[in-house]
Amino acid sequence: APVYLEDPQGILSLNLSAFSALEGAAAGVLAAVIYGQRKGLPLWPTLDALTAGAALFSVFFALSHLASGDAFGSPADIPWGIELWGARRHPSQLYELLTSLAILLVVIRLQDRRAFAGELALGWLSLASASRLVLEAFRGDSLYLVGLRQAQLLALLVLMLSLAGLHLLARRRADAEPMRATGFPLESPSAS
Repeated sequence: APVYLEDPQGILSLNLSAFSALEGAAAGVLAAVIYGQRKGLPLWPTLDALTAGAALFSVFFALSHLASGDAFGSPADIPWGIELWGARRHPSQLYELLTSLAILLVVIRLQDRRAFAGELALGWLSLASASRLVLEAFRGDSLYLVGLRQAQLLALLVLMLSLAGLHLLARRRADAEPMRATGFPLESPSAS
């Protein structure tokens, strides 16, 4: 910030080192929320519609890790390990790419088979956070907080919240559907 005080025009210059993914993503989410509220878009159907794009983005994010060498694996003496920086390591970028592709395929297959609005978005979030929880164990560049991997703690929190959200939405749908004693939904009067 002191740099911009000396040269305020520097804020407008295209400087790649000034870009921040976290702040950019937060600004994008805030802009999307404001836009959605102004246009009156329903939350869960809108998130379901965006889920395939998010899953595809995850695939390209994994490819970027593979291309850049980021998210490298921890040292391991395994036959499928890769040589990187003088050590044989887990190919964690490949693990990430394969799980992202698998999750994308699941999202594509389930896109038209949702039982309720929000199921696809929260299902993808559950799968993505569960995969991050597992994949982070193979990473060699993890950040630690009190001896625990930060990404795993965050993934566990997101997994619990998304599963709780799935449960609540499914229960809300079940409560909204009148049921016979047999457990089957009642037909509406207009259907008979």
